[in-house]
Amino acid sequence: IGRLFDLLNEARMKAREIMRDGANYLNEGNFEAARKRFQEAIAIDAKIPEAYNGVGVTYRMRNELTDALVWYKKALELAPDFGDAYYNMACLYALQDKDEMALRYLKIAAANGYVSAEGLDTDSDLASLRDSQDYQALLKKM
Repeated sequence: IGRLFDLLNEARMKAREIMRDGANYLNEGNFEAARKRFQEAIAIDAKIPEAYNGVGVTYRMRNELTDALVWYKKALELAPDFGDAYYNMACLYALQDKDEMALRYLKIAAANGYVSAEGLDTDSDLASLRDSQDYQALLKKM
């Protein structure tokens, strides 16, 4: 059992290392390389919600919103309290002018400690929500 645990731990560490590569590619704007690395991490350890979220972000950056949403939902299947994925979903819905859905997921992201009032007001993805009373109320609560 100890050896099995060691192997699983090694796999998880390798997957996390690959995730860091993916994040670096993402920051450089190399979305295809980032997606590939995130998917490699998933192949090694399928229980890392950040990897699924990362794949979603690569699709979002290519404006492939439907595909991005699928991956964000996969992240939430693994970790229902993963605020980053809720926030990303809120951004997608705001970009699609689905304000009610965007606000719903934004509130969940806030409840999971992901967002701050300052961050909300600077994210251009959420511009369509700024005049909403619900959005303003959320800002005041934060």
